[in-house]
Amino acid sequence: MAKLCEKCSTFVAEWYTARCTASRNKSATPQKVVSPHHQTLAVVHASAIDECSLCYQLIQGLGYKDPIRQRDAKSGILTVDIDSPNSPHSIWLSYEVPRDEIHRGGWNIDLSGRKDDRNDESYKRVAYSTLTIVPALKPVLDYISGNLSCTKDALFLCKKWLQACQSNHPTCQVASPGPLPTRLIYIGGSCLKLCITEHIPQQSQYATLSHCWGLRKFTTLTTGNLSSFLNEIPVDALTKTFKHAVQITRALGLEYIWIDSMCIMQDSAHDWKRESALMADVYGNAEINIAATSAKDGTVGCFFERSGLWRCQICPDPQTGELFDICPGLTGSREDPLGSRGWVVQERYLARRMLHFTDEQIFWECDGNAACEIFPDGYPTFEHSKVLGYQDFRRIRKPFDFHRWTEVVSEYSKSKLTKRSDLFVALAGIARKFETALKSEYVCGMWLKNLERQLCWTSDGHANSREIPPLAPTWSWMSINGAVNVRHWKMGYDTCVKADQTSFQFASDDERFGAVHFARLRLRCECLWRVTMIQASKTNDPSDRRYQTCLMDDNLSFILYNEIDDQLDDVKTNEASKNQPHTVYLLPIMHGLEDRPPRPSVFRCVGLVISPSLGSNHMKCTYKRIGHWVIFKNSPFHVLRGILAECDSVGTGRRHEFAEVTTGADGSNNYFIEII
Repeated sequence: MAKLCEKCSTFVAEWYTARCTASRNKSATPQKVVSPHHQTLAVVHASAIDECSLCYQLIQGLGYKDPIRQRDAKSGILTVDIDSPNSPHSIWLSYEVPRDEIHRGGWNIDLSGRKDDRNDESYKRVAYSTLTIVPALKPVLDYISGNLSCTKDALFLCKKWLQACQSNHPTCQVASPGPLPTRLIYIGGSCLKLCITEHIPQQSQYATLSHCWGLRKFTTLTTGNLSSFLNEIPVDALTKTFKHAVQITRALGLEYIWIDSMCIMQDSAHDWKRESALMADVYGNAEINIAATSAKDGTVGCFFERSGLWRCQICPDPQTGELFDICPGLTGSREDPLGSRGWVVQERYLARRMLHFTDEQIFWECDGNAACEIFPDGYPTFEHSKVLGYQDFRRIRKPFDFHRWTEVVSEYSKSKLTKRSDLFVALAGIARKFETALKSEYVCGMWLKNLERQLCWTSDGHANSREIPPLAPTWSWMSINGAVNVRHWKMGYDTCVKADQTSFQFASDDERFGAVHFARLRLRCECLWRVTMIQASKTNDPSDRRYQTCLMDDNLSFILYNEIDDQLDDVKTNEASKNQPHTVYLLPIMHGLEDRPPRPSVFRCVGLVISPSLGSNHMKCTYKRIGHWVIFKNSPFHVLRGILAECDSVGTGRRHEFAEVTTGADGSNNYFIEII
């Protein structure tokens, strides 16, 4: 069991007593335990050096806070809230610091609700470190030999996870062995060598590697060294990460590994194009994917040294024998170097099994289980993984449905690509899988089935921009270099546009999942409102253009919420003009009733802000998307549309704004516009 100092021992005893009281009295209100701790952080540091495991965890939780500023922290307390006896309990270590220090930023206000010990208003209590107490599933020594001072020591656990998955998880198996990659690295002999897979047994199992290339140059496969690598790959040609990946693969009992930079000729555009199109099979047919999650480049590796105090397991009452783990919160894969890499999104979704080697511990994820070194048999509940910050390491891939695609889009748009030209190909592998499941044609990150709803994506950041020259049509989320939100895709609203025709010209005739040279979308719409937008007084920030007042023929004004996709768009070309009135068009896409309990329901209308495209190669009546808008009204859409139509009639005077106007059998007009 973990060694604790006197202060931490007192806190654990007080917490356990309160937990037992709450367990006996089911109707008891949530309890709060507040226990005095070491007076300064310097004493906490000293206690950690003296091998108090809880103090060590608290120090690890300090994160980015400046050590110089820590010297002003006084009067430490530990606080824990007990909402339910069996739920995870969060611990806060908080201190009083001068208020002028808080204003410099980087502090978390204490959530304990405890008043400052001082009456002096120049001090404020802030939270320094947060941990979580959870019931342990088994004693630490049941599955840990020694103290696991390096993540490499847990490779035996990785093999157990793999064997358990192979034996017990039907959904993680492949119905029949798929094709092998063109090349694999053989690691089963005394030396490493590249092999052409048509010359090895086709049932051979292999691992793949997800890693960050980084900015440092390293040896890769080229046309010049291909023949020599087929004979032997020198050990000194491998980065530290590659060497560790080989060790992991051998520990798992596999003889082959696939590494992108060593199995695809990096100086051959033909080879790269052919092999990159096979990514779905490469990762989908691999026995396991190894992720160098915390390595920013090949010099870091997969294994990390750690203190023997990294694991804190306590037994407050030897008579009951109850065990508890005190766990640090994680930053999550998104904060790790590999988590921000665009290519890894499809690698994670395509792989059947995955091992994450982080600088804290090793994580396992597959369709049948999610586990880590602290919870080797799996998390007790999903809530435990959420509270601990481990949910990023329990990705369930299947099914490949539309809801799952929205998650892929959200995650992929947040990631980074070293080469923006890889935007399409880095998603092509998983797009192929989804196309088969969705039974819909794919183009530019979207699906022709229900394409109208997908138009209502939103730019999820103020620093987003469009590529110059553009890589995708403006109506696609792939036209934005930055995070997007696709929450509107799932709404059950009625649509008021219909995709009438689409025309595309792909950069390569044999690659439907690649880049496009040209993409035009023709929509049949019910209405198109021409408005003049001016800055609204909804916010005090003059640079906040999300709320706009729209004027229509000076007869009607209303406020809507909108965001412009591109911070460099022509409606905001410079500081002098970006807040000036400008004329745009509002294209309604969807509308419906939104429930907002306990508030009254309102009708919501969602649409696009579009502007005429003035390029010399563009046809008349062609528009480009420049943003989105939302209107909340107490009246249904048809009432709103009627009111606006009176002030903005689509009559003969406005027919030039449409690509075509036709008359239906019932005498009503059909209006068509084109967006590029």
